[in-house]
Amino acid sequence: MFIVFIAAAALAAAAAVCAAVCRERRWRRRLVRERAAHRLTEGCLHRDLEAFRARIEAVALERAVVEEAGRVVEAALVSHSHSQSRIDPSEEGGPA
Repeated sequence: MFIVFIAAAALAAAAAVCAAVCRERRWRRRLVRERAAHRLTEGCLHRDLEAFRARIEAVALERAVVEEAGRVVEAALVSHSHSQSRIDPSEEGGPA
């Protein structure tokens, strides 16, 4: 009878160890999946931030080019208007 109790205790201990090992394996697999998802998300974040920075730099460069072109045109107009004398249409004999 004593052997039956020992066998039952050994079987219960084996079942508990098996359950603990299975639980640990599940937790490890879950942890591996979580880490992989985190690395993937971080990679996507860095990729998206680099693309965003590149777009912002392109827009800033385009804006700087447009502003510089505006300054050049404005300077040309100012120098052109100062270099020519103003003509009064009434002096030319045109319609007054």
